[in-house]
Amino acid sequence: MRFALLLILAASIAHADSGKPADRARATLEAQLKDHGKNLQATFAKDAVLLTSGGRELKDYSFDDEATGSPHFSLKSTKIKSLVAGGDDAVVWFTAEVTVVTQGQEPGDAWHDVTRVWRMTELLDGATGKVVVAAFDAPIGALSDSSSATDWEVPSPTAAGPLAALLGSATALDGALSTDANAFVVGTDANERGVGGGAKKLVKSWAKLKLTVDGKVREVVTKKHGFAVAKVSYAVGKKTYRMRALLVAVPTADGKWSAVGVHFVADR
Repeated sequence: MRFALLLILAASIAHADSGKPADRARATLEAQLKDHGKNLQATFAKDAVLLTSGGRELKDYSFDDEATGSPHFSLKSTKIKSLVAGGDDAVVWFTAEVTVVTQGQEPGDAWHDVTRVWRMTELLDGATGKVVVAAFDAPIGALSDSSSATDWEVPSPTAAGPLAALLGSATALDGALSTDANAFVVGTDANERGVGGGAKKLVKSWAKLKLTVDGKVREVVTKKHGFAVAKVSYAVGKKTYRMRALLVAVPTADGKWSAVGVHFVADR
């Protein structure tokens, strides 16, 4: 009887440690933002992928540098504005809005604060507690070929599969999008952020866009989750707009994939 009670206690402790998806997501995000992002990289798995507008790889990434965007500014404060998270003990997906305040002055200007909202989307492995893929950006809208930084390449490319294909079709993405209340879609514009039913509505608004997956992709699938990272573009008239895209999915009972998170980052 005592042995059985110990087993129950151990199971209860393990369950308590796993926590609710929103609690785990918040704890991860707070650890990343603490001390101006000093320990952000420690929250990621060894082979994790980070997608940003600036194109820096995870090993070279500094949230402080990315957030300020200028040697004349410093990071003043960060605060979680909103957080949406879903999943279970095995996997947690989330997207957050973080209010970032920087301070400084460019030559000739007065000292002032600049406030921007960053969007941070991440996939957390429930067993390790580490982030396996993420996308961070401060929305600026998709840029056309006039952008000078279009030479970014997908890190550690793999063969393309069913998840990468969803990034190349708004119609296919709409069909695969989860009905989970915590599923989300984040676009390149500041107002392009949908959760639950709003996510599906946002994707439907892109129905006329002819999305194209450009070049190599990185697609990783496990028994618990999957993700795809790719360069995506669409044309409007003679202009081509380029983005970097992350899609997060979980397997369904019938052997298919359900997209629970999508984040498009402007290629700049």
